[in-house]
Amino acid sequence: MRKARMSRQSLGRMTNLSQQTVVRRETGVSTPSARNLRAAAQALHVRRADLLYPPDGEPSLADLRMNYALTTAELAVRSATNLGRLQFWELTGRLGTADESAPLLSAFLGLATDTVDRYLLTGQVPGTITRRLAQALHVAPLEVQAAFDRTATLYEARHHEIRTAA
Repeated sequence: MRKARMSRQSLGRMTNLSQQTVVRRETGVSTPSARNLRAAAQALHVRRADLLYPPDGEPSLADLRMNYALTTAELAVRSATNLGRLQFWELTGRLGTADESAPLLSAFLGLATDTVDRYLLTGQVPGTITRRLAQALHVAPLEVQAAFDRTATLYEARHHEIRTAA
């Protein structure tokens, strides 16, 4: 969200980014790091959320994390979540892979098997996970659930485009 009269070069100087990096971020080719997002928001005098969230859509899991300028590792520590699992959640919006059985996923997540079964049937992320992430991100658990849903939708859309292009 560059101001109308601000050049990419000016924004790059203000945030210590190259003009090419600014172009990649503005066109959605790459995602800013938490540190760069904070610098850009300060330089433009806007909220970090204004730089991340689509104007007409819900934030994804990564958007929620980036809104607080946290790295994935920082959120993993704050929410007592396995880093690899959190990265997977941010990519897919799902708690586990298709080949992980309910008992296996239950063991990985430290949840009761019936809780995982309920998630697999409904898509509702278990409350223990949404509350943990919500507390670490200072948002409501419903926002975390919505972010999981948005992330899953974006993931499915990307894979649908790839399948139809092939």
